[in-house]
Order: sequence, then structure tokens, then C-alpha cells
Amino acid sequence: MATADNASKTYLALSDEALQESTMLLQTILANTVFFYSLYKKYHWHVTGEDFYQYHLLFDKHADEQPAIIDLVAERLRTLGSMAPAMPADVAANTTIKEASDAGHDAQAMVKNLLKAHEDYIEVVRKAIEKTEKNNDMGTNDILVSDVLRVHELELWFIRSSLA
Repeated sequence: MATADNASKTYLALSDEALQESTMLLQTILANTVFFYSLYKKYHWHVTGEDFYQYHLLFDKHADEQPAIIDLVAERLRTLGSMAPAMPADVAANTTIKEASDAGHDAQAMVKNLLKAHEDYIEVVRKAIEKTEKNNDMGTNDILVSDVLRVHELELWFIRSSLA
């Protein structure tokens, strides 16, 4: 059995160790992505100030990019024969990123929090890319590079460019 929650070994020609490692990495990335969706929606709803409309749209745009990533990562977990953590308690138990501080309604505080969260998220994704490449799990690696990392790098650029 590849992972504790697998019903049976998958047919992907990956070692049990590679399956276990990919599963753990993806469960963290899935939880982090759900967290990002929630954080962006929180900021979308609560931002106020002179540039309200621009931030309101930006935060919503980035929130809307997360469900596609969530679905890809969850489906990859299922392809690997594992469960995809989906409930709020699962997300809280598996996430590695946090909201740096309570931003209230301050757009610049939100941007600073998002900057830190994106940097932490990308660090986790890059480590997962290295490990999945080493383990020859190219299916997971491709998703992480093409669909997860690229979106979050672009979002980080938008966020960094929003700093006053």
C-alpha cells in the first residue's frame, strides 16, 4: 500500500515511497491553495480606501484562479490513490501558510500579507517540484510547474507591483 489512505496500490509505475511523498506534498499544496482562495475572498470583501475598486477586482481575480488549481491538485491526489483533504478542518491541519497579521480594511497591509503568503507558498511548491522530479513522478511535477507555480508566480508579481 502506497499511502495510509490508499485502497490499493496504483498502476502508475511509481514506487510506494514516491507515491507517499507526492501525496504528502500535494495534500499540503491543496490545503495551501484552499487557504489562498479564502484569504483572497476575505480581502476582496473587506478592502476599503482610495483604491478600493482596483484592489477589490484584483483580489477577486486571484481568488477566481484558485479553484482550477484546487481541482487539478485534488484530482492528482485521487489519481495517486489518495484522499484529497477538503473540509475546513482538513485545510487547517494541512496548510503551511498563514495570514501574517490582521489587515483589517487596509489594502497595503493586505498586499504585504499576500506577498509573504505567496513567497511561502512558492517555496513549498518549488520543494515539491524538486522532490517529484527526483522521484520521477512527472505527472505531479508537470501540474506543479505548469499549473501551480506559474499562476502563483504571476500573482506574486501583481501583488508585489501593488506595493505603494
